[in-house]
Amino acid sequence: NAIWSRIAILCLFLIFGSHAQFTINQCSGAEAALRESEEKFRKIIETAPDGYYEVDMGGNFTFFNDSMCKILGYSRDELSAMNHRKSMDETNSYKLIDIFNKVRETGMPTKSVDWTLTNKDGSKRFVESSVSLINDPEGEPIGFGVFVRDATHRQRAEALYREKLAAEAA
Repeated sequence: NAIWSRIAILCLFLIFGSHAQFTINQCSGAEAALRESEEKFRKIIETAPDGYYEVDMGGNFTFFNDSMCKILGYSRDELSAMNHRKSMDETNSYKLIDIFNKVRETGMPTKSVDWTLTNKDGSKRFVESSVSLINDPEGEPIGFGVFVRDATHRQRAEALYREKLAAEAA
């Protein structure tokens, strides 16, 4: 009897041990796939021609790509220590705060937000943005993700075209 019970226990260890190893292998594969996916996402964001940044609920930069540094004219170290409101005047700051509040209340991203930011050298940049909410794993809002397309050249070209039309009409 003692032999049969030891054999039964050994069989149970083998069955559950192999199942546990199988589960561990699956988890390891899923973790590797997740790391690879996150790395791919970060690489896409980092090399995108449009700016992208994330801020916490207080407006402090928590992540940004190289294009955002170029648009604003700040180094990575400078942006890391900044609040995004430093890059805009009061009117545009209130505009963006209103957009952030709307996105937070609805949970829905906002597309095609036009606003003006101020570059490090004081020049104004006309940008188009989309804003989305970032939640923690429990679903609580922790910040915002903002894609920024610099539309300064297009806006200036459109203004010159309007001026030309007005001059021709006169």
